[in-house]
Amino acid sequence: MAAASDWITTTRQALPRFFELVSKLKPTMHLPDVRSIDEHFLAKHNVEALIWDVDGTLMSHHNMAVAEEFQSTLNRIDQRSDVRQIILSNCGESRFAELGGIFPEVPVLKAYRKPSGEVILRILAHGKEVWRDEAGAEGPRPGGELKPLKKPSGELIDIALRAAGSPPRERVFMVGDQYFTDIAGANLAGIGSIKVPTLARHSFPFAVRSFQRIESALYRLLYRST
Repeated sequence: MAAASDWITTTRQALPRFFELVSKLKPTMHLPDVRSIDEHFLAKHNVEALIWDVDGTLMSHHNMAVAEEFQSTLNRIDQRSDVRQIILSNCGESRFAELGGIFPEVPVLKAYRKPSGEVILRILAHGKEVWRDEAGAEGPRPGGELKPLKKPSGELIDIALRAAGSPPRERVFMVGDQYFTDIAGANLAGIGSIKVPTLARHSFPFAVRSFQRIESALYRLLYRST
């Protein structure tokens, strides 16, 4: 039920902007999978930061470890001090906590909108949870209702970029498996976007698999001839 609820929340936020998002589905590039993001790729594109989707990109749905075939690639990137990394998932609260354990050295981000309209950032990194306001000041978890801010959102990507030290946008790539969340969100923020095939599609809930088929068909209809 949690996964379905997450998907419904994402859909509710994206649906009113459907026609705007359709124009943002074309990625900077398609890659066979994340193993293509190797030393040559990072040097060729002067990459300073990578924003990662997780489920379907680095592992099967709600798995507890990066797919074995991608481990060496992630390990090599982890060892580089010149490439910052951020985890940005549309997951729910329990999955967010899990991701903090799976990626202890990489900041896992989630953002919320307060009733006042202000956006508050939540970061899990190095075993600690930190809350920051829009000015970057740290504090306790705010009271009141907090509504998750989900991909696709240029504002959310902007927040992630500030958390990564505000690298030049032309040197940042969002890596994900979904056109309407990962790719559209990156394009809204003016950063590079890398589309990879969904890993272990069968592991996702039926509703998510159905939408993935729809967005892939829509992408082919609109962009494969361009």
